[in-house]
Amino acid sequence: MGILLDMPILSAPWPRGQVVLTRYHRQGELRGVRPSTVVEDGDDYTLLWLAAGTPVRFPRHLDGRPVRDVPLAERFGVPWHTADDTWTGTSVLVLVRPRRWHTVQWFFAPPAPFATGT
Repeated sequence: MGILLDMPILSAPWPRGQVVLTRYHRQGELRGVRPSTVVEDGDDYTLLWLAAGTPVRFPRHLDGRPVRDVPLAERFGVPWHTADDTWTGTSVLVLVRPRRWHTVQWFFAPPAPFATGT
């Protein structure tokens, strides 16, 4: 999946606390949108925070099933759409690097260790 950070072009780094939309695409189709908060932004990387409970858009099969409920043989033969959902379970710290097709993600079960000092 390709990743696009959706934010107006700025001449300076994104400020800490700015909310950006991370859009996930596969074969030209939008497959998901995750609003995340900028933790740090620089020339070499951007760190984003996606908190548990955040409203997101996740991919859905044409009949409404989530990805993991669709057998592998059925996943790639039909178009998908996105649907409103909520990011549940864990919060995620996401490292995004320019011109890379991957991210590094750290998952934190509540409460996040750095928030409690443990």
